[in-house]
Amino acid sequence: MMRVLQDMRQRLSASLAEVFGRYFFRMKNRAVIIAVPGLMIVSIICAVCSVITQQAVVRGETLKRAEVVSNMISCIAQCNLTQRNTGQGREMLTLLREMPAVVSVSLYDDHNRLTQGEDDAADQRHPSPYQRKMTIFEDRDHYDIYTPVFSKGTSEDYDSAYTGSLPDRNDKPVGWIRTAVLRAYLKEDGTRLIFKGLLAAFFFTAGSSIVAFILFVFAVRSLTRISSAVRDIRNIHYPELPMRSHDGIEDIASEFERMSRAINKREAMLVVRARFSQFGSDIGIALTESANLTEMIGKCCEICRLYTDSICVAIWRYDMNDGLLHLQNMSGMFAGDPFPSVHLALGEASAGHIAMEMVPFATKNPSEIPWFRNREFMVSHEAGFFAGYPIVVESRLIGVLELFARQPFCWDLLNTLDTLSDEMAVGFERKLIEERMRDSLEEKEVLLREIHHRVKNNMQVISSLLNLQSGTLADRRYREMFDDSKNRIRAMALVHEKLYQTQDIAKIDINDYISSLASGLFMFYGVSASHIELSIDAADIVLGIDTAIPCGLIINELLTNALKYAFPDGRKGMIRIAVKKDEGAINSGTMYTLSVKDNGIGLQEGFDFRDSKSLGLLLVTSLAEHQLQGSMNVTRQNGTEFHIIFRDAGDRKKV
Repeated sequence: MMRVLQDMRQRLSASLAEVFGRYFFRMKNRAVIIAVPGLMIVSIICAVCSVITQQAVVRGETLKRAEVVSNMISCIAQCNLTQRNTGQGREMLTLLREMPAVVSVSLYDDHNRLTQGEDDAADQRHPSPYQRKMTIFEDRDHYDIYTPVFSKGTSEDYDSAYTGSLPDRNDKPVGWIRTAVLRAYLKEDGTRLIFKGLLAAFFFTAGSSIVAFILFVFAVRSLTRISSAVRDIRNIHYPELPMRSHDGIEDIASEFERMSRAINKREAMLVVRARFSQFGSDIGIALTESANLTEMIGKCCEICRLYTDSICVAIWRYDMNDGLLHLQNMSGMFAGDPFPSVHLALGEASAGHIAMEMVPFATKNPSEIPWFRNREFMVSHEAGFFAGYPIVVESRLIGVLELFARQPFCWDLLNTLDTLSDEMAVGFERKLIEERMRDSLEEKEVLLREIHHRVKNNMQVISSLLNLQSGTLADRRYREMFDDSKNRIRAMALVHEKLYQTQDIAKIDINDYISSLASGLFMFYGVSASHIELSIDAADIVLGIDTAIPCGLIINELLTNALKYAFPDGRKGMIRIAVKKDEGAINSGTMYTLSVKDNGIGLQEGFDFRDSKSLGLLLVTSLAEHQLQGSMNVTRQNGTEFHIIFRDAGDRKKV
């Protein structure tokens, strides 16, 4: 049960907090909740007070009038009561009855007997009306006023009755006068007075409401604008709040307006700088990623047109050989040719003048420039602004950048274009150097290929000469010597042939080279691949010409010896050639291992290849240990295996 009560209390507290937090504690709603009922209560109180006050005023005014009338009547009635002048009293009563407020007038003597006027029934008279002072009784329709009458001694006292003053006497009155005054007549004046009071209360309420509304507007308007501006700031918008400072809230709003204006100005400046930064970034990308100079200039033209909102952008290239400017690229949507020619001399037209002066130029009145020859184009396309920049590197003219636009450029854009023109100059110069180097490298590559081709052809000629010479020899031993020489020449010629046939003229694929070399030797000695199996393991190994030729000669000699001597009497076997790469230490560089193994009859016991009289083994030893600067050893298990370890050509010592 307690938990239920606690839950109910928490829910009620949350609901009240939400309601009061949402509706009451906000400045706007709080002002409405307090101001409107307060004004209504004040207006009601003012109206009630006005009515009460007016009623009191009406009553006082009525009594005052009745008192004045009664005093006048009592003064006049002295003559009638003291001197028993009934004619004069009758005339007096007649005159009094003609008054609009008086209904009846009656005179009584000191014995309460009616002497003049109309008398009411005794039961309709008010009790004890006969006193020494004036007595007023209120009925539903009348005011009954009983006024005592005292005797007057002189005519001066009689005359004073018309001034409204009564003598101050302490003697017994000689009679009384009863005056009945109609209340309805007096109510008309009271009603008018009450209406005036209500009207005043109404005007007071209306005026208070207007004042409260004005105060509410002045109090809440600033907060409303500030809250709206805060929401805009949350949405990354910075509005300006035009306000006049009247109080603390308006001061806050004014400061907020100044802050928003400063933020907007800063944001606009950052947007412009970001655009200019992106402009430079795109130009940099075009200068670095373009394949050639023509593509680079075309991209720069298009980027400049997009970021400057120009109708036309042109880049001229200066040729030092003929001394002319050549239109390299032009970008823009226009009709007609804006330039007098695609080839301009220095000083001719706007581009030639800028190239000759090598100073940036911009104008909003190109028609006033005497050397400007693009006026017709600018008039036809409503172009009211021109800017030109020389593209210069270390006082060397590379070209000219021209821009035609409808609106003038701001100073920041002009300065950005000036900076970018320098970057273009560096990029164009670098691309020109790259193209020249590429052309030079291509020429050298063609020359190297031609050299390799001619060396291969010359070696083929030498091999053919040796072949012709060997045909004239009768001694078989000499013919074999010529054949070995031809194979060695062919091994070297094959290196040059592979070099000029590949894309990389500096290195060859050793696996492909060994395959071609072995295929030629197998064919030369008439050995079938099914009789002697050849295995080559040299994948992804490339060697330069300084390493490939010695390796080719070594492989040629060892493979020739294996084919000639390892498998006598038609024995079958296997030959394995492998080249491995070993990434050694930093100081030792890249190491290679060349191994040639066969499972033939092997070398004789005690045979030392370094003391051999065979030219082939002497050549292998010399090439391995001297030219390749490596080491060589022989293994005689299950045939013969030669191991040669050497460095790459770049890591070998120069001899």
